[in-house]
Amino acid sequence: MTRFLQIFIVFIVLIFIFFAIGKVKKQSSEEAMEEMIATDKAFSEMCKQKGLRQSFITFADENVYKMTDGAYPIVGRKALEESFKESNEEDFKLEWYPVRAQVAESGDLGYTTGNWKISLQDSVLHGCYVSIWKKQKDGTWKYVLDGGNKCPDPEKNPVKLDPL
Repeated sequence: MTRFLQIFIVFIVLIFIFFAIGKVKKQSSEEAMEEMIATDKAFSEMCKQKGLRQSFITFADENVYKMTDGAYPIVGRKALEESFKESNEEDFKLEWYPVRAQVAESGDLGYTTGNWKISLQDSVLHGCYVSIWKKQKDGTWKYVLDGGNKCPDPEKNPVKLDPL
């Protein structure tokens, strides 16, 4: 076999391998966004069912940055766990829903934003939130940054933002 023919065969094999690897289905950013939104909703559902502490720790990235109104940010999951030691979750119920989301084309980083509601024994508070999500090596989504603020009842907002 001539040297040219050997190089040509290697070249064809490499092209075949390249296209075969390219055919391996890479998750689209749309599919990644659907997963991330589902994770945000599961996070809210866990909060309703099992409480603030368990849900916020379960869905937090190791290097989480949690902003809390009127306080310094909480940095890292260990600090987040410590911050919940004194919390009393029996006096309120927190729930939320995303109204907007976007994922990077790479499919590994995105955000959700939406409305939250805290139901107290004698009142209800409303607010808006934003969570930045990072896809983990195991394929799950964890929030890396979370924060929000109080706002009027979203049902009275003239700009209607429907839940996702």
